[in-house]
Amino acid sequence: MIDSVPKILVVDDDDLEPLFFKHEFPEYDISSTNNIDKAIIQLRNFSFDFILLDQLLGPVKGIDELHRLREFSGDTRIIVYTNQMYEGMTEEAQSKGAFTVVKKGALGGSLLPDLLELVTA
Repeated sequence: MIDSVPKILVVDDDDLEPLFFKHEFPEYDISSTNNIDKAIIQLRNFSFDFILLDQLLGPVKGIDELHRLREFSGDTRIIVYTNQMYEGMTEEAQSKGAFTVVKKGALGGSLLPDLLELVTA
């Protein structure tokens, strides 16, 4: 269980997504970056309770970059989020090191606090 303010790293090439999270969940310490290389720099310097990874980072698929994040994230749980789910996506992401996959629209409301409780239990 987390004893202090939960720290979340959002990796998304859309600058509005992290702003949404920061606005909707001011009780969390949310950092953001727009690509995997910058995320790795963050992971080298800071620890996070979990990572939200966008499935599409420009031409790059987040799922295909999970192995790079895993090198620096230790056992931090990574949640892939996307606008477009496809059959087998959750299984593929989990086989590459993700905790789970969620649909982007589902993160509003109570899902983010629920995910935080789930991934830190």
